[in-house]
Amino acid sequence: NVSADPRNYRHDRLRHGICVPTKCTTVANINANITSQEMPIRKKVETCYNEKFKSLELKGKVSDVVCNTIESKYIVDKYDIIIGWLLSFHFFCILEQRKNISIKYMALAFVNRYIRLTPALAVMLAIESTWIVHMGKGPQWDALVAEEYRNCKENWWTNILYINNYVGKKTMCLHQTWYIAADTQLFIFGMILLMIMSRFHHGKIKTVFAITVILGILIQGSIAFVENYDIVVRQYPEALYNMNVLKSDIWHDLYSSGHSNITGYMIGLWAGYLFYKYKDTQLCINKVYVTLWWILTFGLCIFVVLIAGIMYKPNYKYTRMESALYWALGKNLFALGIAIGIFGFTQRVGWFARRICEWKAVQVLGRLTYSTYIIHVTLIRIRAGLTRYPLFINDYLMASTALGDILLSYLGGTILCLMVEMPVSALQKMMLPPQSTTNKTDVPSEKPLKKQKRIWQ
Repeated sequence: NVSADPRNYRHDRLRHGICVPTKCTTVANINANITSQEMPIRKKVETCYNEKFKSLELKGKVSDVVCNTIESKYIVDKYDIIIGWLLSFHFFCILEQRKNISIKYMALAFVNRYIRLTPALAVMLAIESTWIVHMGKGPQWDALVAEEYRNCKENWWTNILYINNYVGKKTMCLHQTWYIAADTQLFIFGMILLMIMSRFHHGKIKTVFAITVILGILIQGSIAFVENYDIVVRQYPEALYNMNVLKSDIWHDLYSSGHSNITGYMIGLWAGYLFYKYKDTQLCINKVYVTLWWILTFGLCIFVVLIAGIMYKPNYKYTRMESALYWALGKNLFALGIAIGIFGFTQRVGWFARRICEWKAVQVLGRLTYSTYIIHVTLIRIRAGLTRYPLFINDYLMASTALGDILLSYLGGTILCLMVEMPVSALQKMMLPPQSTTNKTDVPSEKPLKKQKRIWQ
């Protein structure tokens, strides 16, 4: 039948969240500590509710009992390519000046990054594990908000150490921070790799990049093949009902883990190296190269998305090999398209796309992105947890809800950025030695470069 299909919502389950004292007044007074009375309460509520719906020949079963009283029972996973690009470019620029990068210098680079990211994250962890759970109540509040509160009380330390995508991953606090953990792990991996490559000749550097990219592709493809994972992560209604993506093995193994994002990061490192190599060279690009740039930049990204849409169809039958190939190449082709796009921007290719990226307003939003990113899921959970009736989905509701979430997220992100992120960043610059480069590492400007070489003529 329809409800037995995992692609569909379980219409055979009529989920009702009820306030017992107002809906079932015959039920005995409920003690704030419900643990000892939970089974009697379940039976009494079932009897009460079944009596109310007896005329409709419906019977219910209490699946969960949550105490929401005044005396609360609560104790008071594409930036990979950009981060890799910047790390690689600045590393080779510094290597050009110093000729040798010490372990101490690399450790200081990690400390700078850790101080840059952690304070804002720590504030959100503190809010999630204390205040948020007391900000409302409703039928879904426990599943959507209080569950996050319990996860943060238990696993906050894994976020601070940036290992939450491996340790306690199925009870992860602030599940959107999987990306920060994966990016930090890849940052350490990238620094070690670049430090090793700094001892090589430039010809061998390309070989190391190629080997690492192939290794990352093989890791993703092998996992998908051995575990026989679905070719895409399917967002079915039941999986989204309680936002329980944390229970999905495929999401942890092929999306949120550090090892599943190696290739994208390596593409970023490779692109940063090329940018460093040609930083004083103005490529002579004709219309053929510009056309090819547009095709590769947008064509690769759109192709990956559209082919996934075909694979998402209910009647599509995939094999292990197809799943392995798509997981190994899909998002990495997307990353390659982004890398080609950014490299074109540095060579003043891109017309309106480049102008949008250089627009001052976009730069302001970019400055707020980190704080907005770590706060936005909390606001979505609060909105969903406060909902007390079913919603009839349509395009207008989806658009207005998305725009409202974006606006509130950026508003909250602005407050977090101004009160925590920017002050800490200013203190960091005052207390720690800067890791700056000289003027000859500057990005090519809009003005003609007098001393630049020209190639591809």
